[in-house]
Amino acid sequence: MGYPMVPPEREQDLRDLVKACHERGIQLLVYASPLSAEDVPPWAATYEDYLIGPLKWPYRYVDPVTLKKEGHVAPACCWQSHYMNLWLARQARLMDEYDIDGFYLDGSEWPLWCENRHHGCGYVRRDGEIGQTCNIFATREYMKRLYVLCKTRKPDAQINIHNSTVMVIPTLGWGTSSWGGEQLGSLSFDEGGAVEKREHAL
Repeated sequence: MGYPMVPPEREQDLRDLVKACHERGIQLLVYASPLSAEDVPPWAATYEDYLIGPLKWPYRYVDPVTLKKEGHVAPACCWQSHYMNLWLARQARLMDEYDIDGFYLDGSEWPLWCENRHHGCGYVRRDGEIGQTCNIFATREYMKRLYVLCKTRKPDAQINIHNSTVMVIPTLGWGTSSWGGEQLGSLSFDEGGAVEKREHAL
């Protein structure tokens, strides 16, 4: 998913792609999101500390032809956790070692509600249950640091943000562009032009 690490067997492929793009005057941005995966190296040791609680978007990849769910679980990380530092360090490495030109962010600037007490989110309510808190300040800090990380390496670096209806200016303001439209996939039109909501096919 959005885990910021290149598998060893694909490192040269990325270098070749970047080189080919740059030779043609094209910038190359790589996909990034706050989603982790159960098959990344630190999962077993640290997942309880850094994941959004309760799990946010813990879905599996859906094959577009067979509609069967395959692959790994991909829940969201919380920027309130120590994982923000690891994420940024690896994003810096992607720029330094592979000469990429920035990132296409898929949900990274979305503040999320979280109740994971391991990293300071949530609170104990009077009834003893755990209430959720929003990680808006940590998300803003992540976006500010990512912006500085990219722009100090390449002044023309891009941080393209795909958000589709999530227009949170304190976090969105640290991108270089915003891309929406995916939310329109949940709409259909009748013959008279009226809008009807429908469920996503996947």
